[in-house]
Amino acid sequence: MRYIITLFIFIMLAIYTLANPSTTEFYEKSSGINPHPPVLFVDAVDVDSDYNEPIQELSFDDNLMLMKKDGTHMLDFGSYSISYNETLRLPIVVQFRLKGFEQKVKGIKKRPSWKSEYNLPKESRLTNRDYKHSGFDKGHIYSDASADFDKYNLKKAYTLANTIPQYPKSNRYTWSQVEREERKIAIRHSNILVTNVIRVDNGFETKGRLNIPTGIYKVLDYTENIRDGKHIVKCYYYKNEKNPKKEKLKDHEVQCSEVTTGSYFK
Repeated sequence: MRYIITLFIFIMLAIYTLANPSTTEFYEKSSGINPHPPVLFVDAVDVDSDYNEPIQELSFDDNLMLMKKDGTHMLDFGSYSISYNETLRLPIVVQFRLKGFEQKVKGIKKRPSWKSEYNLPKESRLTNRDYKHSGFDKGHIYSDASADFDKYNLKKAYTLANTIPQYPKSNRYTWSQVEREERKIAIRHSNILVTNVIRVDNGFETKGRLNIPTGIYKVLDYTENIRDGKHIVKCYYYKNEKNPKKEKLKDHEVQCSEVTTGSYFK
């Protein structure tokens, strides 16, 4: 008799749970954004990873702490997080962790459609119309190739909040160098913490509602050898220019102390 009563209670609880999903679950499924406060940037640690070294030792410009500034909207998509400047309509800091076993998965060929980010104020969000005939690519920051190990995850990467107006040659031929490098490192060393910092200097170009950033920094933070704990941090800078020079990855390596969000934020 006790067994039957216990089983009945369990079934009733299961039915109630299915019929009444929590608001958190509904929010996550409908928007793709984690409603909990994101763990971001300088003190970021992925608690689900075996590698929990933050990048707090880097001498970044104080402007990296953009979450403390007015006009900044924090977006946490679970697999990556964005500090988005509402005035410029640009992501300024984008951070994610790539895991090697995910990057080994064969990529998804079909691409999702680009969507406006409805978690931003209307005047601060970009639309596909803003990019149409602009001459600029929708340059992923959390890249398609890094996100396409999972259909749902790939869809989350196709928000326009995850793009900057990028010159086509810079996007397709130079910036893609360091994107490939981050994936190689993730596979070779199990995982990597990647922080992207968009640089905006005074006098930046505009095209309609698009504000064109000066360039992008990518910070690659990983453990080269798990046994001896050798910690590696490398920083790269790519100008956002119409006709970039054909250079090797090493030609773009810079001192991490040089990483900055640009003179616009001074």
